[in-house]
Amino acid sequence: MKDFQHEVDAAIAGRDEAISAAREKDKRVKNLETELLQLQEDLAASERNRKALQSERDELSDELASGGSSKYVHTTESFSVYLHEKPK
Repeated sequence: MKDFQHEVDAAIAGRDEAISAAREKDKRVKNLETELLQLQEDLAASERNRKALQSERDELSDELASGGSSKYVHTTESFSVYLHEKPK
């Protein structure tokens, strides 16, 4: 009878450890999911910025090709300010 009680106690302890480990894994998964969402948002923002800068570059190229320079000065200043902004 003592052996049987010992086995039951060991099984209960094993179950409790498994439940605890599962809870920790669930927390880890939720944290990773949150991190993934943030990284996806950051990537989307970077892609938007990249497209905007490419568009601005193309406009500048067209402007320079047509001989204009006033927009070049304004855009260069804007780009300089953008480069010195701290990332969010």
